[in-house]
Amino acid sequence: MKAEAGVRLLALLTLASLGVGCASTGPRPVVPDPGAPPAAVTVQHGQALSREEAARFLSRFRHVYVGERHASAPHQAVQLDIVQALHDAGARVTVAVEWLPASAQPAVDAYLRGEVDEAGFLERAGWARVWGHAFESYAPLFRFARAEGLPIVALNAPPGLPSRLVRQGRQALSPEELAALPPLDTHDPVHRAWFGCLYAAAARAHGGHHGGHGLDAERIDRAYEGQLVWDETMARGVAELLASSEHAGRVIVVLAGQGHVDWALGIPRRALALSGQPFAIAAAAPRRAIDAPELRGDSGPYPRRRADLLWFPPIGFEGDDPAAILAVDPCR
Repeated sequence: MKAEAGVRLLALLTLASLGVGCASTGPRPVVPDPGAPPAAVTVQHGQALSREEAARFLSRFRHVYVGERHASAPHQAVQLDIVQALHDAGARVTVAVEWLPASAQPAVDAYLRGEVDEAGFLERAGWARVWGHAFESYAPLFRFARAEGLPIVALNAPPGLPSRLVRQGRQALSPEELAALPPLDTHDPVHRAWFGCLYAAAARAHGGHHGGHGLDAERIDRAYEGQLVWDETMARGVAELLASSEHAGRVIVVLAGQGHVDWALGIPRRALALSGQPFAIAAAAPRRAIDAPELRGDSGPYPRRRADLLWFPPIGFEGDDPAAILAVDPCR
């Protein structure tokens, strides 16, 4: 979120290699080509899938995760393509997004019902304040959801809460903020080690400092807690959707930064523990990944593998640097 840019550098580790960039080429409609090459490849077996086959695979799961680099045209194109493909395959889809806090849900619903236009929605939701990335990158998905009657659910934590926790610790939070904190499971050694590695890499990339602070253990622990506020809040939101009668039988497609999705270490495994429902992950990847096992990662169970499917951007969306769509994770 824009107001939390410094903390996102700390807690989300916005390294280019982990796919949290900010460049955008603006929206373009996704128009599937019937004669197009395979749309996706399976991570475990390297099997090429058509768009329809990939959609059928994902439709077997109640919650599906698609990571993104924020405001990146290829990533948002893949997200929209997956939602459209599932919809085309007959799945009933609910879209759940990191981009807005749960408190913005009334604004989202008003937009989807056609009660406000985009300008009114952006103002009511506080988009520029709480997310900050250009809406043009995300507008095609919102427009598609409104046109097709798909629910969109805002998942994120209250604005500013993770940053205050990181900067000042729990003792500085108000009673209301403490009540808004979800339980934080800090005992996943794989996730903690991955986060620590990325934090150290980000520190080196910025001259050994984050916001003028070194790599002291207390600050890393606070940064990790900030990351978990996002992960745990969104995981609980997903679990509530899975248990809700309103969304019964629907595929919950969760759109969030790659740092919350990759390897299932952030939201997915937490939502699984809360709900008991299996999940799938689809990662945006360049087409060369079909012949590049190093991009697919380990074929073992989570968290040894990065995703279930690598989904290729529609033709024309890969851009000038396809390696930036999915790079080898230096910490896995």
